[in-house]
Amino acid sequence: MAKVKTSVYIDRELWRRFREYVRRKGGEVSEYLESVIEDAMFEDALVRELSDLIEEGSADEIDFEPVAPEGAR
Repeated sequence: MAKVKTSVYIDRELWRRFREYVRRKGGEVSEYLESVIEDAMFEDALVRELSDLIEEGSADEIDFEPVAPEGAR
């Protein structure tokens, strides 16, 4: 995967605490940020897809028969 160098402005103290947090976890800041970005994008995509299903009516109520647990009377 090709990497890109970027610059962002962030609160100095927050950045210091974040770097320390990642170090304690034994990770790399760049890898951790990539993971956070991917998670945020996945969550957004999931919400959009679920919203689309609801709007299309595909997420109607599910009809099922309850099943008693084994050993229950």
